[in-house]
Amino acid sequence: DMGEPVKILELAKRMISLYGYVPGKDIEIIFTGLRQGEKLHEELFNKNEQVEKTKHPKILRAIPNYQKINIFKKIEIFSNKEKLTKENFKIFLNNC
Repeated sequence: DMGEPVKILELAKRMISLYGYVPGKDIEIIFTGLRQGEKLHEELFNKNEQVEKTKHPKILRAIPNYQKINIFKKIEIFSNKEKLTKENFKIFLNNC
């Protein structure tokens, strides 16, 4: 439970007002849109994690599902076959 959602515009207006300024008059609020990589909604857990309850009713924990094979051994095998470029490494990690 992350609590109630916060409206960023209202938060910005309150902060401006707390400093004695008038939002939109003394200080302009500019809408820039999403930047690369930003999300509208956060994902707390991913498909590779198991979610478990804790003693606290509002706190969950994520347990990663590790693969059995040693990743360092896989890298060694892969790098012996071909040059391990940055792009090849990304492909390799996506296939792990």
